[in-house]
Amino acid sequence: MNATDLSVEVSQPLAEARVFKIVTQEQYTGAGEKLRGIKALMQKVNATFDPIISKAYAAHKEAVQQKKNHEAPLIEAEGIYKRGLLSYQQEQERIRREEQARVDEIARKEREKLEARAAAAEAKGKQEKAEELRVQAATVPAPVVQIETPKVAGISTRETYKATVTDFKALLQGVIDGKVPEGAVMANDAFLNAQARLQKTALNYPGVRVHTEQIMSSRS
Repeated sequence: MNATDLSVEVSQPLAEARVFKIVTQEQYTGAGEKLRGIKALMQKVNATFDPIISKAYAAHKEAVQQKKNHEAPLIEAEGIYKRGLLSYQQEQERIRREEQARVDEIARKEREKLEARAAAAEAKGKQEKAEELRVQAATVPAPVVQIETPKVAGISTRETYKATVTDFKALLQGVIDGKVPEGAVMANDAFLNAQARLQKTALNYPGVRVHTEQIMSSRS
């Protein structure tokens, strides 16, 4: 069956369903028969389109894999360069901090020397000289060390922040105490539903209610 003929055939059940009423036993039975007919039509739809979908999926899967194969060496090379750039930046920052500590220590020692001279001058009664030396000590420059890394077009570095849970119970307690938003811990619906199917009404988790849903199935 071609798709055009099938399109006409599958539209009929919907038109019938929209006006169908179930108020008598005969109509209830009739609705069941309609469902069986719909299932049979669904099998026709599957038979018509599943082979097309399978071929398209196979082609898509192959294209995605080929793309990954061609991207893989580029992604690896990109990672190598990025790690190298970050490593260089971190090393330059380490050098900068060491140099900054060195010049800060020189400035500190110079201030101490001037303070000592000021104290000695004051002890000799040379108050004016002592004040002059203290002003010099207070204004000893502490150069700010900067190391410029080369600017490369299209390359930038930014900081990002990530959170790691180190104590899940403490996090839960924070939610209970109102110190942490509830969004920080999400209920695992898949796990809870699986436990409900397994334990049924015997499931007894605090804060969890087990309920049933009726699901009607049909076959052709």
